Amino acid sequence: MSSTVAPATEPPPVLRGSSTRLTNWMEQFQLSYVGAVAAAAGCTIVGEPKVDDGVDIVLSHRSPNHLRSGAVYLELQLKATSDIVTSRTRVLSSDMRADRYDEHIDPDPNVNRIVVLMSMPRDQSGWIEASHQNLLVRHCAYWVNLSGRSPSSAVRPTVNASVEQIFDDLALCAIMARIGQGGKP
Repeated sequence: MSSTVAPATEPPPVLRGSSTRLTNWMEQFQLSYVGAVAAAAGCTIVGEPKVDDGVDIVLSHRSPNHLRSGAVYLELQLKATSDIVTSRTRVLSSDMRADRYDEHIDPDPNVNRIVVLMSMPRDQSGWIEASHQNLLVRHCAYWVNLSGRSPSSAVRPTVNASVEQIFDDLALCAIMARIGQGGKP
């Protein structure tokens, strides 16, 4: 009886969706990140507007500790970038349309809003890593409240989020607690 060893073969290449739609996949990935943060914070996703009017997702939060009964709401404008945050990075930046910027700087909006900027690898293969212990998401999102900022004459004003303001469940709980007490995010 002869023993034969099967030749080593390389695994087939990973077949991801169309690379021409990378920005769509980045937005979908960021929506999933926000969804995970919202769930961990006890918030409900009440909407993902179908018409792009500068709001990508609306969250609600209910607590008996809010000043008034019922839910408080927060609108999020999402921005993703392949700029990677390092130990020397102080802010993550992205631009936004002037009309959207103008809405976000309103000092007294009907519904509070923030901009969430996410730093993520350009290559989709680096976005997640799964094991039996965890699901590692790369990289991170940061938030900024533009309410009360100065107007800009730029066609696409730059928005900066401090890397100290990580958008996670604890930050979202604190934001909703402030709104629930009649304050700003």
